[in-house]
Amino acid sequence: MVWQLGTVPYLNADPLAAALREPDAALLVGDAVDLQALIPAELLPRLLAGDLDAALVSTAGVLPHEELRILPVGCVSSRGPVRSIILYCTKPVAEIRTVALDASSRSAVALTRVLFAERWRLSPEFVTLPPDLPLMLERADAALLIGNPALQASARLARQEWVGPPVECLDLGEIWDDLTRLPFVYAIWGSPVQRGGDAVDHARLTRALCRARDWGLKRRGILASRGSDSLHLPYDVCRDYLTHAIRYDLGRDERAGIQRFCELAVKHGVLPPTAAVRFAE
Repeated sequence: MVWQLGTVPYLNADPLAAALREPDAALLVGDAVDLQALIPAELLPRLLAGDLDAALVSTAGVLPHEELRILPVGCVSSRGPVRSIILYCTKPVAEIRTVALDASSRSAVALTRVLFAERWRLSPEFVTLPPDLPLMLERADAALLIGNPALQASARLARQEWVGPPVECLDLGEIWDDLTRLPFVYAIWGSPVQRGGDAVDHARLTRALCRARDWGLKRRGILASRGSDSLHLPYDVCRDYLTHAIRYDLGRDERAGIQRFCELAVKHGVLPPTAAVRFAE
């Protein structure tokens, strides 16, 4: 058995997926693994095409597809500020007419659209661009960045290295929490019901991913150190991000958060009416 798995190349995914990259991954999780790392917008098509047994994909990408299931294992979520899903605004929210969206994102893009409709009662024009903050703010009144680019952009702003127009940073995880009093779940392990005509063994796959999660959560300090080196961010920032800002348990509140997001996304036409929360169990 060799699991074909996919993950995202972001620091916040490391506690769930780092074990799968280790040379002795088969010993750590109980099965051999072939792991691919792609941005969220590229990962979901690979999952839908039947190339993968499971992937750590955007929640918003899974909900519309009846053939996919959410595995009852870890997730990438936040309760309050998330620090890596940031809307950078050059105008007050009420005056925003155009929003540049990170081309690599799915869940954060859907969250942005839901918040503009439900929280701010606005309908700006949305454009999709590469995650380059100066370029995005040349084209729009506000820009959404996710993951590592958001962490790096916020660090530059904090160091006063930003030379563009004054920017206000809105943490969309915090705004979602204010709106719903629920966590927001950005990514989950999604898996097809069948692959290549055969049913995917979700129980065995879940056990392997649980072992990977447990291994990674115990090593968040080490993962933060690696992230600090590769992203050129302070170690304390990376460690605090992995231990406090990001949550990894897919519990009752997180499931309620997914359900609430699905309802609001359908209500505002962000997801199709057929979108639903479907767990493997």
